[in-house]
Amino acid sequence: MASVAIERARRCRLRVGSVADAECLSGLALLVFLDTYAADGMRADLAREALAVCSAANFAAALSDPQQRLVLSECDGVLLAFAQLVLQPAAPARDLPPGLELIRLYVHPAYQRCGLGRALLADSEAQARSAGVALWLTAWAGNTRALDFYRALGFGDVGTRPYVFEANTYENRLLFKPAGPVADGPTERRQE
Repeated sequence: MASVAIERARRCRLRVGSVADAECLSGLALLVFLDTYAADGMRADLAREALAVCSAANFAAALSDPQQRLVLSECDGVLLAFAQLVLQPAAPARDLPPGLELIRLYVHPAYQRCGLGRALLADSEAQARSAGVALWLTAWAGNTRALDFYRALGFGDVGTRPYVFEANTYENRLLFKPAGPVADGPTERRQE
């Protein structure tokens, strides 16, 4: 199955999302969110958070927001991964320079480690470089796959940021990559 996923991932293309993509984004986000955060089972508060954060309405609002950019990775018209980026630079901490925030980089579990996340991250890094700023994100401290992925691609762990919902507080690691040299690159491309 892994070789089939890798072959399919090679045929994927990146494109900027539109409001018409909100339902597919919602479905994939819910799948990845639950695969990551509900690995030990489901609680009512976690279910409410997942349904709220991953709602089609939230994605429709993000897709309509000119300060956000959602890039989708699709193969044969099927959504396999996406990245959600805030285009307004902000400083993630008082001692760090401003950067673009990568809110989400979600890859369907069956297609992780096939290059989709790397291609989406490269696109987000290109956006940050063209703006002349850094790129930053937060990742749950318990998501070792994500933390290892970002660290391997040059992100430094520069602190924590709590993620709070209802009566729960989770430790998120703050990951930061300084601004790099500006390079031109196509928005829509085949993934390697």
